[in-house]
Amino acid sequence: MSRSLRTPLCERLEIDFPIFSAGMGPIAGPELVAAVSNAGGLGVLGCTSMSPEQVRASRQPDTAHRVG
Repeated sequence: MSRSLRTPLCERLEIDFPIFSAGMGPIAGPELVAAVSNAGGLGVLGCTSMSPEQVRASRQPDTAHRVG
């Protein structure tokens, strides 16, 4: 018997799996956010220890990482 990980929350957030990364400041940076997002989960970037410039820079297009 197999179970589906597809849940109503997945449908609502348009993600493949109900997996969220925790926004843990510099420990979980843009690379982890991109990896989780690219794997079908929801990547979360913790910005409390970041300056506005760092937040903006982390949202810039990056050829190595696709977020979304």
